[in-house]
Amino acid sequence: MPRVMSFRSALVEVVYLVGYLSGVIAGFAYREFNATSGLVLNGDAATTSCIYVQELSYSPRYGANDESASLGPVQRHQVDAVVFEATNTDVESNNEHISLKKATIGHRTEHRSLPATLCPMRLRLTGSKPHQLSSVWYAEPVPIFQGFETGFRFQITDQSKRCIEARSKRNDLHLYQSCSVHGGDGFAFVLHGNGNGSGALGHKSESVTGRQSYLGFEGLENSLAVEFDTWYNPEFGDMFYDHITIYSKGLEANSMLEDARLSSSVLHDLGDGLIHSVKIRYYPEVKLEYLPFMSPSSAATAFMKDLSEKRRIGTLAIFVDSGHESDTPLIAIPINLATALKVPKDLAYMGFTSSTGQAWQKHDILDWYCCSMVHMLLPI
Repeated sequence: MPRVMSFRSALVEVVYLVGYLSGVIAGFAYREFNATSGLVLNGDAATTSCIYVQELSYSPRYGANDESASLGPVQRHQVDAVVFEATNTDVESNNEHISLKKATIGHRTEHRSLPATLCPMRLRLTGSKPHQLSSVWYAEPVPIFQGFETGFRFQITDQSKRCIEARSKRNDLHLYQSCSVHGGDGFAFVLHGNGNGSGALGHKSESVTGRQSYLGFEGLENSLAVEFDTWYNPEFGDMFYDHITIYSKGLEANSMLEDARLSSSVLHDLGDGLIHSVKIRYYPEVKLEYLPFMSPSSAATAFMKDLSEKRRIGTLAIFVDSGHESDTPLIAIPINLATALKVPKDLAYMGFTSSTGQAWQKHDILDWYCCSMVHMLLPI
């Protein structure tokens, strides 16, 4: 019977696979991030043990995003009312009343604050602060065109809460109050051949709501991103709920616009505060067993062509949570990575990007592994 590895067993075994099995070109594994050798942290990326411990403070980035932030209050005048708006980091135990009396559209009923207890060292892509932008890359580019598998666990917690109160201009009477707990923006797993290498970082753009970074991969040329999006951006034709999508514009700057969207967006809980596991595989051939799960967009057709005998159309498959054990990808697309990315010696940088805006949350990566040519190693 075919063997399906759990995320945990893969994380443990990959070290031995890299060392001893034939066909392996490269690989790495971080069971936690107490040591970040081999990683490059950019922007607001940090490490954390969930609570600050002085003995663990051997890096200036340790604990840098442990504190939370707030915005406001901001006062706006309407014809008959004065509206006060404030945003702060939600305290889970203090908001039971919101869902019953004050919730607005978009309020999360399932979310969590991270307990103030010691945890294994993790990467914190962003903290519970507004307008953050980060990237974390494995320092050396890895081979990708002949197939690879990467896996990681993540947790999104401590989301922002936005409350609005309106009072009458005539007599200062309370008119209404509404609140919503919903953090942003999400994060992305990214492959790239950008000229900035391990220093690559997306850019911030200005909008009517302030600085926006769009998960940290917008503007990265020569990149492909698998986004884990928790924020609704109607201007991009976003799904209203948490979703996962694949984006690339080839050599051009990546974006979240329709012409860069390579797959359908698929709903999946991401920002509920639970620990989720992800496995991403690229096969250098079309996996017919995954055809029922394939949902490429019209933009993906530009990357669905053979280049040579060893550069044929492959399959990019993303497995999330229970999909690991059942070998059921949440998303799969036919794609030839060699047509989407131009990288020297088939080597691309691999890592994560993230951002926050007017809404925020902690984006934590708990562990991470990668091994190349996995189609030769782990039959499923």
